[in-house]
Amino acid sequence: MAIGIVGAVLCAQDDAKDRLARQRLEKNAQFVIWHDLPNRRIENMKPYAGVIDLSQDMINDYAAPFPPLNLEQELYKNAKRSDAIVIGTALGKLSALTPGHSYVYSDWTIKVSRVFKNVSKIGAAPGDEITVVEPGGDLTIDGVHVQAHNKSEPELTLGHEYILYLKAHPESSSFQGYPRIDVTAGKLDLLLDPRDPTPLREFCQSISMDAFLAAVQNNLAEQRL
Repeated sequence: MAIGIVGAVLCAQDDAKDRLARQRLEKNAQFVIWHDLPNRRIENMKPYAGVIDLSQDMINDYAAPFPPLNLEQELYKNAKRSDAIVIGTALGKLSALTPGHSYVYSDWTIKVSRVFKNVSKIGAAPGDEITVVEPGGDLTIDGVHVQAHNKSEPELTLGHEYILYLKAHPESSSFQGYPRIDVTAGKLDLLLDPRDPTPLREFCQSISMDAFLAAVQNNLAEQRL
């Protein structure tokens, strides 16, 4: 009997957690709504080999900073506009259609391992799991696989570790990440549009991860961000 009661409690906790996650996902639709394309809805598309592909290659305009920024200036710029800067691992994601049903977005669960900065009201201590909303993802609707990917916005990968510069959204207790740097292999892999001329790309290719992390820490300490 005791085992049955415990099982019921755990099931109720899981159901409540799932409801909260889906409510959060619904709120976060507002942050990716600009990905919706007019006059295109999934209801009007036919699957090909069981798949509806909503992927798109968005062409963005970029302007290189002039004069070019050095590493300290680039780190300061990114840190100043961020509410939190953390290192964390992607544990899972929950995806949904955008409000216009023309694209897919995802809430990623990130387990935090290190915190450089957090001035938001959202808890993001080492060991915490935070939610980061991102455009793109995969889901199944009525047995049809729906996918949306964008080369100009490389997506996170399950099991990978990242440095994330985060903007907080207190209304949904979530974050958005920009820029994002994959550090899984002990190297710095900047997840940005390859056409983006940010000087951070060159720095990531020419500096070790330990040196980069030390620069981030020192920059924040000097600027008191």
